[in-house]
Amino acid sequence: MKYGLHGLVVFGLMMAHFPGRSLPAIASPIPSYVSQAEDITGECRAAGRGTFIHYEPSDDSGKIRALQVNDRMILGGNEQDGWIAITEPTVGFVRTRDLKLCTTEKITLCASVGTFIYQDPSTGSKPIRSVLPNESVVMTTELVDGWRTVLEPRPGFIQQGRLKECEESSSRVPALPSRTSTALAQPSTSLCHRVTPLVDDGLNVRSVPTEAGTVVDTLTPGTLVMLRSTTARMDSTGRSWVSIISPVSGWVSDGFEGNKRNLRPISCGTTR
Repeated sequence: MKYGLHGLVVFGLMMAHFPGRSLPAIASPIPSYVSQAEDITGECRAAGRGTFIHYEPSDDSGKIRALQVNDRMILGGNEQDGWIAITEPTVGFVRTRDLKLCTTEKITLCASVGTFIYQDPSTGSKPIRSVLPNESVVMTTELVDGWRTVLEPRPGFIQQGRLKECEESSSRVPALPSRTSTALAQPSTSLCHRVTPLVDDGLNVRSVPTEAGTVVDTLTPGTLVMLRSTTARMDSTGRSWVSIISPVSGWVSDGFEGNKRNLRPISCGTTR
């Protein structure tokens, strides 16, 4: 069987990457999704489900790292006995049955509410960028378990339930209101906040701006939140409340006047 120069380089890299490990002989591949004569070395594939990169083409070999749904990789050869070598994101082997073709078709949708682009398709993963209401997002056409793969403005994942068809007037970053209009006219950077570590028991999100309001969720320290506006409401005890729209809708207390410590403003579009 001919592997070509690229294939020889790939296996040379694998031998250097895993010293002391012996790689099994490669038999003639018979891929299920390409003809036997087609060389797919260097092509892109994506994970069709959660899986692992292995040191060797065997479930019994060690796992190098996990792959999430839609994670992309570059093939280092053709299929052999249900396994295929890859060179990126790291050198190793993956199960062919866990792969799918990389999607190149793109669509543009807009955020229906303030939300975030996440590192993985889970709200428990790291938020890597905030998305303002009506901001447009470029993504693939694939929809997996309620999540879409984002291409722009930052690669990652976004919840389908927080997207809508873009209006004709929508732009990538919504225009900010005039500073001279009302107290609500604030830079967009003031709408993004992070729950501070001082709230070690979690910050309660309530249905109304009072301690008597129903708790609809509890945010852990470090959670990114987006405010509906920067105008706070004071209750009869002097506690300050602000309305939030992400990650859930409701009201949170920022503390008391002169001692607001529950939320820390950050720049929208960053995670610091």
